[in-house]
Amino acid sequence: ISVAAIDLSGHGGSPRKAAPHTLGDYVADVLSAVRASGGKPVLCGHSMGGAVAAQLALENPDAIGGLILLGSGARLRVLPAIFDQLAADFAAAVKSFPAFAFGPAATPEARQKYVDLMLRADPAVTIEDFRICDSFDIIPRLGEITLRTLVIGAEKDNLTPLKYSQFLQSGIPGARLEILPGAGHISMLECPALIAPLVRDFIAMK
Repeated sequence: ISVAAIDLSGHGGSPRKAAPHTLGDYVADVLSAVRASGGKPVLCGHSMGGAVAAQLALENPDAIGGLILLGSGARLRVLPAIFDQLAADFAAAVKSFPAFAFGPAATPEARQKYVDLMLRADPAVTIEDFRICDSFDIIPRLGEITLRTLVIGAEKDNLTPLKYSQFLQSGIPGARLEILPGAGHISMLECPALIAPLVRDFIAMK
């Protein structure tokens, strides 16, 4: 299996191409990468990445071969207090996030890695990302997603609660739901050994 991790505009090694970013900018980033792959890859997105993946699936279903939505939802509202905290003291806000972004069994190393990655990001881009999440809502269109879909939810997710994943599974025709026991929102760092086989097996299915 070939795997590619995409840095959206203004993230990781990708230069910022828009200010402010919109969901459409990110969908265009991913669609460009998908088309460059020369195939029809399975698209996996976590949280806001799930919003990007789902929106692409609605707009360009023929471009991809499947959809994996991890710790995401059909609507991703953000508490106003989070915006206030990020604007007042970005570093302090980020350092407080692991308390509610991880499950109770997450290792200190996973929590610190998350903080380190967040602190490397441009604060303005991070705040834009939260605003994109806050305005995202495809509840009326869930039934239009026709791609085979795997939904992965985390039992102890405080940011996109398990009911969000259950709602995705019930609204997307034929979608399958897998639940990560005891895990929180940043499940990729918390329990990668549970997620990897689910993704691998879904990709292998025809």
